[in-house]
Amino acid sequence: MIGAKSMVTKKCYSNSVNAGMSSKEIKTNTFWLCNSPVAGQWTKEQTLKYSNIPNNDFKYTYNQNEFLFPKVIEEKLDSLNTAQEKLEFVYNAIYCNKNKNRFV
Repeated sequence: MIGAKSMVTKKCYSNSVNAGMSSKEIKTNTFWLCNSPVAGQWTKEQTLKYSNIPNNDFKYTYNQNEFLFPKVIEEKLDSLNTAQEKLEFVYNAIYCNKNKNRFV
């Protein structure tokens, strides 16, 4: 996460909060969850339960073989002839690829 009006001049790690001019890491192990606490509906215990998830499910990992580089995707799409082939490629390579680190 990047703070409002912050200037990013270097790498920011996943699950961290960065802010400032130039940005600095101010918090780590921060996660956005689908079920966010709506005011008045969650107890303090529920909020604490979801404030820190002690696993690596959301952490970014680098594996070059799993990346989809935009230039490679574009070249592959240009090499395909029909709209059906292009649609199948996009569906299989992007939509069906559930790897959290699939994009550079």
